[in-house]
Amino acid sequence: FNTLDVGSTSSGGYQPILAFRKGDNRFGIFFYKSSSTEQLFVGTYNGTAYNFFGINAGSYINDNWYHIVGTNSSGTIKMYINGVEQTDAANASTISLADNDSFIGKLSSNYFTGLIDEVSSFNVALSQEQVTTLYNGGTPYDITNDSTLSARLQGYWRNNSLTSAGKWEDLSDNS
Repeated sequence: FNTLDVGSTSSGGYQPILAFRKGDNRFGIFFYKSSSTEQLFVGTYNGTAYNFFGINAGSYINDNWYHIVGTNSSGTIKMYINGVEQTDAANASTISLADNDSFIGKLSSNYFTGLIDEVSSFNVALSQEQVTTLYNGGTPYDITNDSTLSARLQGYWRNNSLTSAGKWEDLSDNS
């Protein structure tokens, strides 16, 4: 997931930014807001148990763009914001999301109320170096011009590239 404008919102509960689902298995990046807290979190669900961790989003300024990456590999979930790893957490869930359904800004009846731009998904967990490359100092980075990253793309949506039906166009070779 490339960029996010947290935006001010009065909506409560969890708001999906990017989610993947295959059967009962889920992986996603979410924004959560209650009367006492705002959090960004990355998590998995394997049909019986949730595994996730979050960071306090109160330190992030509304109406600013942030580059957020979530990974899940080898029993560890990681979150990066603006190219910097925030924390990681052990993940007891092993999930397979091959041939999954992808959701941008919506999952079930929950919606994200901020802005989202430049979303990408990969078939491997990205390394710190790859996350730094994608962040690119906050300047948009065209993944299709990077042979290493583009070979691992499962989906790549840029908000400035819409289909004739007004939907985000998948710019990966896997659409």
